[in-house]
Amino acid sequence: MNFVSYVSQNIIQGPNFASRIEVRHFKRRFAGEAVRWLLEGQMPWNRHQHPVPVGITLDQDSSQQITAIALSTPTRGVSIAIDASSLRDLKTIPNDKSFLSLMRGEAAFRSSKKMDWTCEDGEEYMNSFVLVGFDVARTAVLLLKYVGVRFKGVDLGSLISPEAMSPWTPGRLVSGRVKQEVDPWRVDKCWDESGNEDAFYLRAWISQCIAERCQTETHSATRIDTSNLNPKEHECVQDFVWESFQVDQLKPREAQASFSDITRRRDGRLDVTNDNYKSKIRRCQRQQVIATTTTGREYSTRAHGIKGKKTTLGALDISGHIQSIRVVGRQEPTNSERLAEFLLLCVLQGKKTFQKSPFIRLFWFPSWKKFRPPADSATPREEVVQRVLEDARLNESQEAVVRKAQTNERVLVVHGPPGTGKTTTIAAISRIWDLHDCPVWIIAHSNVAVKNIALSLHKRQVDFKIIVSKEFYEEWHEHHYVAVEDNLIRSDELPASNVAMERLIGGSCIILSTLGMLSNPGFEQCGLFKLVPVERLIVDEASQIRIFEFLNDGEIFTVVNLVKTYYHSEDFAVITPYDAQRGEIERRLKAEGLRWENSVFNVDSFQGTPGFFVKSPELLKIPPYVGNERNYIIVSLVRTDVPGFLTHMNRINVMLTRCRKGLVIVANRDFLNGKGYNTLVATFGSKDKHDKPFLRPRISRLMDPKRHPRSECIVLPNLDREARVDTAPDEMTGAGPELRGDGATAGSRTLEMPRLQPLSPQRQGELGIGNERTGTGEWIKVSLAAILAYPPLFVRA
Repeated sequence: MNFVSYVSQNIIQGPNFASRIEVRHFKRRFAGEAVRWLLEGQMPWNRHQHPVPVGITLDQDSSQQITAIALSTPTRGVSIAIDASSLRDLKTIPNDKSFLSLMRGEAAFRSSKKMDWTCEDGEEYMNSFVLVGFDVARTAVLLLKYVGVRFKGVDLGSLISPEAMSPWTPGRLVSGRVKQEVDPWRVDKCWDESGNEDAFYLRAWISQCIAERCQTETHSATRIDTSNLNPKEHECVQDFVWESFQVDQLKPREAQASFSDITRRRDGRLDVTNDNYKSKIRRCQRQQVIATTTTGREYSTRAHGIKGKKTTLGALDISGHIQSIRVVGRQEPTNSERLAEFLLLCVLQGKKTFQKSPFIRLFWFPSWKKFRPPADSATPREEVVQRVLEDARLNESQEAVVRKAQTNERVLVVHGPPGTGKTTTIAAISRIWDLHDCPVWIIAHSNVAVKNIALSLHKRQVDFKIIVSKEFYEEWHEHHYVAVEDNLIRSDELPASNVAMERLIGGSCIILSTLGMLSNPGFEQCGLFKLVPVERLIVDEASQIRIFEFLNDGEIFTVVNLVKTYYHSEDFAVITPYDAQRGEIERRLKAEGLRWENSVFNVDSFQGTPGFFVKSPELLKIPPYVGNERNYIIVSLVRTDVPGFLTHMNRINVMLTRCRKGLVIVANRDFLNGKGYNTLVATFGSKDKHDKPFLRPRISRLMDPKRHPRSECIVLPNLDREARVDTAPDEMTGAGPELRGDGATAGSRTLEMPRLQPLSPQRQGELGIGNERTGTGEWIKVSLAAILAYPPLFVRA
């Protein structure tokens, strides 16, 4: 059984394009029947024997599971519903040959020739068919994973693009090959709208329209074929596609721009001065800029260029003042995303193989035989290693890492929470390799992390070059690179020749860049990889690359409610260990109209600001770091399963010692009572054997108990700054001395601890807590390690 619907379209108009497309809907069990209805006797005979293109696209849910497959010819289409049983029942589906043969690129059906169905030699007039679409490499991987069928087809994005890593968008291909008058943004919008059935069918229909007018290129194109890979390789590409899908899901399809000024140019175009780097208006083919005036009228245009903080918009005939600007549409992929997509495409086309990549084999296929890793370019000299270690003054664990890095180990994973000297260790390793003229690449996920490493290398007189994008540097962050200006190369200033590039880098054999910058095609063109080969690669904070792994929606809701209710007008900051949590808290705060810019941080970005970057001239010489602080700090722990980095004193120290007046910890109750019981945060909620509070937390219920019944807010008691002790935390184990409300003695040091002030009855009612008085003369038993970790904790009364 199937039902019929009709899709109207006015995107591509003209006598050669259907304005109304008949679509029939089938279940997976009847996919063979669907293909026969679509193709059997419907297409004119192709005298040139080129395969007739059939457009294909997929509909997916939020978990990436395929929910439907759309196939289209010029006048009709089919939708094939996919569910969990589609893969399980694959071998029992009857009459499935037509569907399977089309997916495998082997389909042949009778043409619609009006005369006798047979040729003079007795053969029938048959057409062959080829599947065409966009992101076909992903389509092929997903069809094998969720439908269990092999796939062979043509990717249209890379069909006529002169640059292999810059595939054309559907809109660009339609306006360039199908009909010039078509608005490319309206075409691309079909690919950006999820949940829109008409857009889903039109993606397949537009794909076949493009292929019809690129028949020569389609016929000669290298097919994507999943049979090129073995099962292990399929697992690898399936993981890649899934992770890429999750990252794409986190990207907004609409964003509000933040600007400070708009001026009209002589040519009628508008110059918008952005006031925030992250939310600035970028030039993008797939995005539309919508300006709204004070009267509520909307005007649409595009971004035509960007320089520094200014974005140039197309000319608009606007009456009135522009009140707001928003950007609608899908973001352009980053360089690293483009390169990953290109690799996936080439592997499925058989142009590249994982077996020839030492890096991929090392991590994904270590059991493959007959592979010899390249020999080291130099053997470290012990006297050099020892001299660097003495100068760096490393602790025992840091020195062990540095020495391990000089061995023949192909991979070294260092577990380095913030505050443990990870950057210092990287600098020592790099210094040793620099003294042996060994090529080294040091990369990190963010520009901030790369910049911090550069400062550490500069401090230790290591010769290096740091490559920064013009977009990030110009007018936005120049002041961040004052100390390393002589080491800096802007990506737009890379020379065209190898000789000029060699002069530019001089004797430097250490290159720093972000992960995204490492994928810049300009590096290959200027010969940088030949001058400084990627023989040694240091990836700092690689865990941040998987940004989708750690989110806690209950804590996000609670943090936003805290800011909205109590801290929106205060000097506050939110700190969390994970970038995904940070990004989502930012998004929610912004949606609520609360302050979000420069207010939410991961641990690394908040632990300190290099003194070199202070704008005030008299402060430029302040060494290493000036600690980042706010009056009130809200911490979101995120974790609900295992403590992870929360078991490390230094990481806790960074998260919880940055408040001047008050600290609030948002955590999961079951986690603190269970697997997180032995962490210092959980210790605040325990009691000693005399049932006296051991820094007893107060629990506030600032969340919706029906939605998030297990999220809690822990408001910690006050410890004044004078309680700070210089002794390292790991030297102070066990319970500390007893402290009176007005101070106590620990060894030769005096720990000042002012009396804990009770909350007013009104405040207790607001927070939903009981009042626990700790007056003068009452004793509190406090772990000295806790004092070292949490000197500035405070109850906000």
